[in-house]
Amino acid sequence: MEIDWPLALREVRLRPGSAYAGSCIRDLDLYAQTGISVLAVSRGGKVHLQLDADFRLFPGDRLVLMGPLDNLRQAGGMLERLETQNLTDEPPQCGVSEIPLPSWAPQVGQTLATAGLRQTYNVTVVGIRRGSEQLVSPDPDTDLLADDHLIVVGSHDDINRLQQSLSADQD
Repeated sequence: MEIDWPLALREVRLRPGSAYAGSCIRDLDLYAQTGISVLAVSRGGKVHLQLDADFRLFPGDRLVLMGPLDNLRQAGGMLERLETQNLTDEPPQCGVSEIPLPSWAPQVGQTLATAGLRQTYNVTVVGIRRGSEQLVSPDPDTDLLADDHLIVVGSHDDINRLQQSLSADQD
C-alpha cells in the first residue's frame, strides 16, 4: 500500500564482510549526517523494532531506513558498503500502513506513550494524519484524537492485528 506521506522507507542488506558488520547502530551516524533513522532490523526471520544505539549489526541483516526520500538517496550513497536488497527476490518483512482511529477506540484521548501501541501490537507510529494536518514523527506526548489516521510501521502480522482490533464493531 502506498501512502502519501513526507517520509519513505528503504530496505538495505548488510553485506558479508562489510566494515559495518559487528558495529552498533550509533556507529552508522546516519541520523546526524542525513536525517535518516534505522527503523527496524530483520534478522533470521525476526523483525526487531525497538532498537537502541547499542543494537549490534551482523552480515545479512536487513535494515529498514526511514526519512525523506531525498535524504534516503543521500544515505544510500553514503552507505556504499550496504547493498540495496532487491525486494523482488524476497518480500519485505516490514510494512507501513495508514490505520483510522475510530471514535470508540480505547486509545482515543490517550497520549501516544500511554496508548501502548508499541507494547501491545509491536508497531511504531511514525506519523498521524489529522484532517489536512500531517504530524511527522509525533512526540510521545501527542494526544490521539477520534478520526486520526495513524501511520504505523511494523511486521505485516502486527499491523494486521492492530487493524483488526480497530475495525471490530464497538461493543
